[in-house]
Amino acid sequence: MQLAVYGCGRISQSTGVYATYSGKTQRLFTVSLQGQPFVSDTTMNVTMHAGQTYTFCILPKSSTTVPSFTVGDSNILSTGYAGSIQQSNGRKAYYFRYRCLRNGSTGIYISIGGKTYRIFVCTVK
Repeated sequence: MQLAVYGCGRISQSTGVYATYSGKTQRLFTVSLQGQPFVSDTTMNVTMHAGQTYTFCILPKSSTTVPSFTVGDSNILSTGYAGSIQQSNGRKAYYFRYRCLRNGSTGIYISIGGKTYRIFVCTVK
């Protein structure tokens, strides 16, 4: 079994993750919320229809970091790279797009600096 943990709160907040087995509860580990090393122009979940496309922007906070993009279920969304634009401050803005293939919901993920972040969820109706 594989589990995923997503945080909701303020940066630097932490909480324990617990499991109960055979009536005994034990703390497995502690999770601390950290800021993302990028800014996204899309931070809320989106609802779309099959056949529609969507493009979003990722702006890394470091000028030497290059993000990559994936989705949780490639049967629901197909992915693509839409290009990048050099900003006046030396950083690049990266544009990614996806096309809605069929009904369902899946996460949109950015990998940067060796870590993966879910930035929003797309529901296709």
